[in-house]
Amino acid sequence: MFTFLKAGRRSGRNSKRPMIESLEGRRMFSANSLVYGPTAMVGGESQAQYSADWWKWAMSITASKSVQDTTGQFAAEGFVGKAFFTVGSDTPIFFPVLNTIVDNSEPPPTPNDNFTEAQLRSFAAFLVGADTTPPGNVMHASVDGTDIPNLVSYRELSPKFTYTVPLTDNLWQNIGANITQPAPPAVSDGYWVMLKPLSPGQHTLHFTGSVGNTGFSVDETYQITVVPQGQYNQQVQPFVFAVGPRISTDAVGFHKNADEEVLSG
Repeated sequence: MFTFLKAGRRSGRNSKRPMIESLEGRRMFSANSLVYGPTAMVGGESQAQYSADWWKWAMSITASKSVQDTTGQFAAEGFVGKAFFTVGSDTPIFFPVLNTIVDNSEPPPTPNDNFTEAQLRSFAAFLVGADTTPPGNVMHASVDGTDIPNLVSYRELSPKFTYTVPLTDNLWQNIGANITQPAPPAVSDGYWVMLKPLSPGQHTLHFTGSVGNTGFSVDETYQITVVPQGQYNQQVQPFVFAVGPRISTDAVGFHKNADEEVLSG
């Protein structure tokens, strides 16, 4: 069983992990004017479903166009058009503060695992610090200097889902796991924010997160350029910020025996 931590890496057999992201901007408003509530439907879809969609999108892109793209050149890669990850001024932005994907995949020649959906969800909750009351995590996010409060209420548990990866240069291979045929089901757990459409111009999204039971932490800032409604062209720069995966190289160790810890209680 492998897991992915956003802004984290992945460990060896029987481990799961989250991914993380951040952004930053310059407009000063109240938090309520900046974000949708965690139960809001956006574009006819729940944010829990968006969390599954986000992973399908992130995993479908090559590493060279996601984790290795530090300039935003490929920000429009995989664009799907709703409230998503690459936007003009008429489109919300959806991003994870702390998140993870967990499935039964193992790199060959190790056989795939056969964990149940309930077990996979337990691993995922552990990895984002959502397995205790109160949660064992600390998070902060702001847009243009305005804090988004009560991030713990923004937890989203995805429905189970499947995803595909490129045969070469995929995110698993980027962290040393030669997985080309993911083993379903996959589930995601984590804390996500759906920003309301931002005004044209430059914005800054900043967020931090840490999980006490693993030692995982992230602190990132993104500069976002939002173009006026109707003027966004996916093929022409400047690209609007895409909330794509960023994977650090220091998170492998803490996942090493995560599933054993969960299963043993």
